[in-house]
Amino acid sequence: MNLFWFWALLLSILASLFVLLPLFLPRRPFSESKVSEGRVSEGSVSEAASREGVNVALYVEHLAELEAAQARGDITPQEYAQLEIEMQENLLLDTAPASTISSTSPSKTDVETVSGATSTRRGFMTLVLAALLVPLVAVFIFADFGLGRGAVSDVVLLEEMLEKSSQKKTADPHQTTEYRQLVEQLAARISTQPDNVEGQFLLARSWSRLQEPAKAAAIYEQLRRRFPQDLTLATHYAEALFAADAQQMTARVTAAIVSAQQLASATGRSIMVLVEVAANVTVPEDAVVFVYARAWEGPSVPLAVRRLTRADLPKLVRLDESMAMMQGTGLREYDKVQLVARISATGSVVVSDDDYEARSPVIDLSKDNAVIKLLVEHKSRPTSP
Repeated sequence: MNLFWFWALLLSILASLFVLLPLFLPRRPFSESKVSEGRVSEGSVSEAASREGVNVALYVEHLAELEAAQARGDITPQEYAQLEIEMQENLLLDTAPASTISSTSPSKTDVETVSGATSTRRGFMTLVLAALLVPLVAVFIFADFGLGRGAVSDVVLLEEMLEKSSQKKTADPHQTTEYRQLVEQLAARISTQPDNVEGQFLLARSWSRLQEPAKAAAIYEQLRRRFPQDLTLATHYAEALFAADAQQMTARVTAAIVSAQQLASATGRSIMVLVEVAANVTVPEDAVVFVYARAWEGPSVPLAVRRLTRADLPKLVRLDESMAMMQGTGLREYDKVQLVARISATGSVVVSDDDYEARSPVIDLSKDNAVIKLLVEHKSRPTSP
């Protein structure tokens, strides 16, 4: 939480400095940018000459029109003379230097100096005000009472949840009161944000970790209605239903598994595994469990692997092609496989004499397979099938 506010404060300061940057840049008066040592710049001369040429061209064109009108008898010679005088006066006004128009008027430099000073003061106050408003507006947008409807609190809450779940002493977060309080806060916030699908998914995972599978299944079911083709949601939904129904293959669990398998068949090979532990197996709750598939005849490297803990069991697990350890060595490349569930006493992938495991018979992935059950009850034996 402190780290979040540190970065938020740092970014606000940088944004304010960016707004105030023009105040620290060197500035030159407008008159100095146009005049250097009493001489008008080449660009200004060209611009003035261009305007004078346009005015003279317009005068000649209008004079020709007056002559044509007089020749047609549209105007009298007296009217022609009067209009010609007026056009000449206008031409002189348009082309004469500013200093000859009115000797009593303030000079251009004086006007620019006064207006420049006023503009500088106004610009300074505007930039300072904008710099102060940057952090205030940001807080208003992202705070609970602002437009973000709690975005800052959401980030802080998520940071605290991740911190709690990553601490070694809380490796089993459903044992801690602090984690449950954070999940309940997240649930209250998500109830006001029906479109926050990421938050809903996080909440469902959190309920599962707190051994509240019914609440997790309810959220997964809502998400599945919105994303019916999402294989990950379908798998999590089936797992949550299995846990909520006391680890029994009820009708709705079976239906959820079938739905997940149908989605999986469209994306590649996969298989569902139900891993259970016998009552005679006594291992710590944080003991590592490896669930994997290996080729019945081929390399010993796992084709797909999933890592769990003893506290997660019994567990419904899906193994698919995305879980391959090596490219080109996955479920797609082998039709006949064997499933293994092993509880490691050391936490290592290397088999030890104190490990427990269960193995399946040969399974043909080229055919449709129901859920494969693995009951871990015996010590590990040599790795040959």
